[in-house]
Amino acid sequence: MNKTIKLGHIELTQSTLIEKRLKPQHVIILDYLYQFFESGNAVSRTKGSKKEKYYLITMNKILTDLPFLRIKKRRLQELISDLETAQIIKRYTLSKNCPTIFIKLDLSSIIAY
Repeated sequence: MNKTIKLGHIELTQSTLIEKRLKPQHVIILDYLYQFFESGNAVSRTKGSKKEKYYLITMNKILTDLPFLRIKKRRLQELISDLETAQIIKRYTLSKNCPTIFIKLDLSSIIAY
């Protein structure tokens, strides 16, 4: 039996999370992003010919809203990069040194069906 973790209204399989080498910190960040984007409080922007919806957020907002993670900005950047490498999120910035990032969640590879 494959155990699942609930992320908002979505169930994720633990085995897939393990295969993608995701740690609890990754799941906490995913849960936070999912809830924030679904709340309607996030600014969104469409990008590309497929009109994919990306949501605006800053690293400082994540760090401020999740103080119990006790991580610094550099570690958060690494965690976000891990999620991008695992193809769970897509992101882009307006410029290299811009603190604002746009993120699109793609949970299809980790959803329990």
